[in-house]
Amino acid sequence: MLRYKDNYRVEYEKDTLGRNCQETFIRCSRFKGMEIYRHSPTTLGVYIPSLKVGNKIMAEHPTLFRLQTETSCEMALLFEEATFAEAFTVLKARKRVKKELTEEQRSELRNRMATMRKSQVILPL
Repeated sequence: MLRYKDNYRVEYEKDTLGRNCQETFIRCSRFKGMEIYRHSPTTLGVYIPSLKVGNKIMAEHPTLFRLQTETSCEMALLFEEATFAEAFTVLKARKRVKKELTEEQRSELRNRMATMRKSQVILPL
């Protein structure tokens, strides 16, 4: 999943102490709780916490997705990594937004950071 980190918001699972684990995923904005994860070296999976939404996606795109598991209230679908662009569009994967700064804004930030370094101000978390 780390190969998509430049274009999409790749997140890590957290353990009980709040540290990053090895499992990574991309959240989707089509439905709350939807996540894209790596299933195998050539296959990606999507966890859908709603059976209704999952069935709708399967009905709209039967050639793109295939069913992995289905329970009474959730489902997991699989798709080939070669078709990730189309699948990410259908699932509305959260894209990474890079803010473009003007030269004026950059110089302002540089000056602000320089004064903070000189005063050694430690900001509370």
